[in-house]
Amino acid sequence: MKQRITTLSMLLLVMSLSVTAQFKLIGKGPSFEEPEKGYDKLLLLKNGKTAYIHAESSGLRVKIFGADYKQAGIGLINSTQGKLSELNVEGIFESGGNIVALVSEYEKNVPILYRFVIDGNTGRKISEDKIAQMQKESIGSVFANAFGVPVADFLVRKDPSSDHYVVAVFNTGTSESDKRLEFITYDGTHKEISRSYMSSPENKFKYVNLLDLAILPNQEVFAFIYVYNTESKGGKENDLLMAAFKPGDQEVAYTNMNLDEKDLVTDGIMKYNPAMKKLIAMTCVKEKTKRKGDTYSTYYDFPMYFIDPTNKNIQTHAGLSLDAVDKKHRELFGSKDGYAGILQNLYIHNDGGYTVILEGLRTVTTTKTVDQYYGSLAVLNYGMNGSLKSSALIPKSQEYNNNALSGGGVSFGWGASAARKTMKKTISMLYHRDRDWMGSMLGGGNQYKSFAYLSGPSKDYVLINDVDDNEELIRKGKLKTIMGVSACDGFSFVTNGNDVLPARSYVFGAPKDKDHTMAVFSVSDYDPNSNVYVTLRLEVDGRDKKVRVVWLQPE
Repeated sequence: MKQRITTLSMLLLVMSLSVTAQFKLIGKGPSFEEPEKGYDKLLLLKNGKTAYIHAESSGLRVKIFGADYKQAGIGLINSTQGKLSELNVEGIFESGGNIVALVSEYEKNVPILYRFVIDGNTGRKISEDKIAQMQKESIGSVFANAFGVPVADFLVRKDPSSDHYVVAVFNTGTSESDKRLEFITYDGTHKEISRSYMSSPENKFKYVNLLDLAILPNQEVFAFIYVYNTESKGGKENDLLMAAFKPGDQEVAYTNMNLDEKDLVTDGIMKYNPAMKKLIAMTCVKEKTKRKGDTYSTYYDFPMYFIDPTNKNIQTHAGLSLDAVDKKHRELFGSKDGYAGILQNLYIHNDGGYTVILEGLRTVTTTKTVDQYYGSLAVLNYGMNGSLKSSALIPKSQEYNNNALSGGGVSFGWGASAARKTMKKTISMLYHRDRDWMGSMLGGGNQYKSFAYLSGPSKDYVLINDVDDNEELIRKGKLKTIMGVSACDGFSFVTNGNDVLPARSYVFGAPKDKDHTMAVFSVSDYDPNSNVYVTLRLEVDGRDKKVRVVWLQPE
């Protein structure tokens, strides 16, 4: 009898934990029609206002909300220089007190990058400039991307502690090897500071893959690059390099990261840690791919490096510590392979500590479709000395709608444009890192899937939309895969506590009857100084779907 009472008490405790609110609603704006395509982004501005930016081929729509949560400005921005066809958002951030939106398009298969500067008080356009352009893409160059040639792209990064930002023009299609990478740096007034080209060292490598960028407060730029040759192009070899240059430098300084020649690097991430006064860089090294029927699972290793930007000294980290997450995953699901995930993001904390987040990815390939599933999260919290402080496992399963019928993808076609769009049908590694800069792409309901992360005053959180049934199913070693999201609610999890499997809490309260409440957490923003989190909440009334900007305060 005593054991039954204890079990019942524990069940009640779990139930109470799952309904305790961790976020307090402090404000909400007026509702408006839910956008279903394009890109969305929310920004908490330094002037105390909030900006909502929606971008699609018809232009940019901006809403400004005051500190009283009322709409204070609106801007409908059309391009006067381009058509914004095949629009991609490359970066949206605040600089110089205003909003900067860097948007690319393909004009007759020519990639072009425009910069819109938008007033942070009114939402109206201040200026529009074409700041970069590449050569025309051919159908051959686009299909070459499917066979490992890096995709031509624009990459945008901003220094978190200043208004400086850098734009990389990654022109993989050019025949001039010394013109494949161009870096343009700007200050807070959007004045160009420097413009530099970077070639492969000694022109030794044919292929260059730009993994990530970082610009420091002193305007020095660091580029994290993977260079390689194939057996048919110069002999099979590879290297991992750090390229550094300051404004005015005529030559690029290279630092060799001493990569094992057997390592196949598919992606990477790099951020500056001000407390450590070092760059933290991580790579995704492909280990193996396993197939079971139509399901493919790829396994990676994630080497980590600490780089002193002054003397370029490199310290290699021992690697990620997944033991606690792996053990809990086996306890729950009995998987022979344990936990497996791909790198999604790296967060730097004010005290010099940092958090690494991995996400499971499963790909099911048939003769007609490529279906992908976002899997469980592993959240690893490290101190400034590189020691693991805590681990958290967030079990989840969400199907990515990547077909034309769902609205989440495109249909196949012919030509460079169709080939580019087809390549974007699948989830890429580090999409979460890219989303921090670009905003969330809308389509097929995918914007309601995946996850958001924030580090509060004392607690760190992961937020997802999920069904309530998974609370009990997870403890039985099962998971319901989220395909449609109509039955989902918003949940939060504390990821820096003592529990490897943290309890879930409703973000907006428990549902009443069939009234579920979720949010587009993927477009959110958080200001640690005011401890305010802003997101886009979905509100459904019958067939009428609307959204509204809401402001929350983490406990």
